[in-house]
Amino acid sequence: LLLAHRGLAQTFSIEGVTNDTCTAERIYKPEHPYIENTIPSMEAAFRAGADIVEFDIRPTKDGQFAVFHDWTLDCRTNGKGEPKNYTMA
Repeated sequence: LLLAHRGLAQTFSIEGVTNDTCTAERIYKPEHPYIENTIPSMEAAFRAGADIVEFDIRPTKDGQFAVFHDWTLDCRTNGKGEPKNYTMA
């Protein structure tokens, strides 16, 4: 059984990673053109032989779900804090 983590994701150093670590700052030189947690990255993972794709979801303030890995928005967006404090808009 082959599980693809966040689709076809880029690799990064996991040394010292915690819930609030900005993994985007740790990505090694890109190995492919896909961005994790996107439909194209998930499709690519299945084409590469994955049986299952794991991805992260976070609830939003308006009761929707956002596909988003990090604990907070600070690292990868211009927002601050947790996704649950924002609406999908």
